[in-house]
Amino acid sequence: PKGLIFGLDIMDSWIYDTDPFQAMRYEKTLKELRDAIPTRYYESLIETNLLDNTHRVILTLAPEPGKEEREQAAQAAALAEYRKTLSDAELEGFCEECAELHRRQGEPDAPEDLESIPLLKRADIRRKAECLCVEEEQAGGGTLLYQALPTNKITYLDWYFDVSGLDPALLPYCSLLSDVLGKFDTQEYSYADLAKYTAMYTGGIDLDFVSMGETGDCDKYSLYFVMKAKCLTAKLPELFRIIRAFSVHTLFEDKGRLKELIGQIKTDWDNNFFERGQSVALTRLGSYFSACTRVTEQDYFSYYEFLKHLTENLDAELDHVLAVLKRLVGCFFNKTRYVLSYSCDACDRATVRAAALEYAAGLPDSDIAGRPVVPFAAPGHNEAIATAGKVQYVTAGGDFIRHGFHYTGAMLVLSTMLRYDYLWTKIRVQGGAYGANATFERNGAMVLSTYRDPQLENSLRTFAELPAWLRGVQLSPREMTKYVIGTMSGVDVPLTNSLKVSQAAIRRFWKVTDAMRQQTREEILDVTPEAIRALADVAEAVLKDRHICVVGGQAAIDGARGEFEAVLKA
Repeated sequence: PKGLIFGLDIMDSWIYDTDPFQAMRYEKTLKELRDAIPTRYYESLIETNLLDNTHRVILTLAPEPGKEEREQAAQAAALAEYRKTLSDAELEGFCEECAELHRRQGEPDAPEDLESIPLLKRADIRRKAECLCVEEEQAGGGTLLYQALPTNKITYLDWYFDVSGLDPALLPYCSLLSDVLGKFDTQEYSYADLAKYTAMYTGGIDLDFVSMGETGDCDKYSLYFVMKAKCLTAKLPELFRIIRAFSVHTLFEDKGRLKELIGQIKTDWDNNFFERGQSVALTRLGSYFSACTRVTEQDYFSYYEFLKHLTENLDAELDHVLAVLKRLVGCFFNKTRYVLSYSCDACDRATVRAAALEYAAGLPDSDIAGRPVVPFAAPGHNEAIATAGKVQYVTAGGDFIRHGFHYTGAMLVLSTMLRYDYLWTKIRVQGGAYGANATFERNGAMVLSTYRDPQLENSLRTFAELPAWLRGVQLSPREMTKYVIGTMSGVDVPLTNSLKVSQAAIRRFWKVTDAMRQQTREEILDVTPEAIRALADVAEAVLKDRHICVVGGQAAIDGARGEFEAVLKA
């Protein structure tokens, strides 16, 4: 939240007894930095602090295969030798201490301790849901969503180009195009100049390929290529020159450049696969039961598999890949059925609108926009993906609407309860994981997940025992109020201008009306213990589907091999 950032910025100077508002007066500092561009100010900084600085360290990290396994084996041997020196009484003492630790971890806090914590009342929380003030119009073959926000002379553009009729076989190439577009030469710029001018004249241009779901059905979705950009309104002509260059005039001819980019993307995935483990597990899990998430998954584990295949056969594939990318860019940027969500100061609206429509008019028509999506099969039912990591990302879930249930605000309250009570205690406190989560989506998706979890089988057992825990849970009025407050803190997250622009489009695609949001809010505020316990049936029905995905270490996966239909290698 912006207010929190302001507070942290103020602390940078305030704790040293200087002006707390120094960081807020940034216009003067920015002007000084701009005025220094024609001088040698920046060159001198680089020379003094980097090039001519003799205080430096060169550190090389060299991996040693098998080192961790040898160290663990040595530690296990040392502990085994130490155990031999202990008497039966000493061993019994250690067992008692461990049992006492587990007892205290699972013991609830004393009521008198909890009562000492100040707490709001539910009546203190606003019942009216905040709404976005969006003006919608049809123009130039697309839909424009405008919000008059105090943007301080900044323009925000979120452009969604409909590509719903795309052949599913091309989905991995869509992810690749999102990664490489803007990094090739164009008719107007070299790729180095394109990067330079993007940094100079804009606040960033982000490209992505997404599936937009729909409330009430995991299998309903549309495909969009998304371009998000922002700039000072005064720099709008420069922004559109840059966008036009890579969207219409990219030269997909340089095989060496493509080879270099694919190598960089593959190396990034090699180095960061495990850091992306939770996203990989969540999207792979969702692909088992949701056609919408099945598309998203193509940008995660399936994309990594695509990159590995491409790298191994790159010389033979280069011509084909370049031809596909060139064809796709013409599909991505089109003037048929696009949605543009934008915001700027009200006095600049006409200028921004005219520039956007002028750009769109120069794009080609599309023969796939608005067409029905082409379904494709789920990759599996439950799987494990083995990595070199020593902890796991454990996920389980399914589609509760398919079992005859519907989305309610009580589900959001249950998510809060699970994160801070049941899953927190069982998986984080007792199991040693970094975290655990539970989510319920409007399209019917329910997901339980753990983060950096050393206890694979214990976590799956904890998931399976959730329905029984829910049926027996007793909640005092104070506890219910606490969970409602925790839930509302997530519902009422302050939105920046950029987020408001994004939310306007997302709510339209998902068909989430203000009335639906108001209903959900009231269901949260009025939730009862009975409504929470009733969700045991939801959890039980979903978990019986046995949709499971785990990303983690080979040893832990081998120990739970019977849980999985397939084990894949990362």
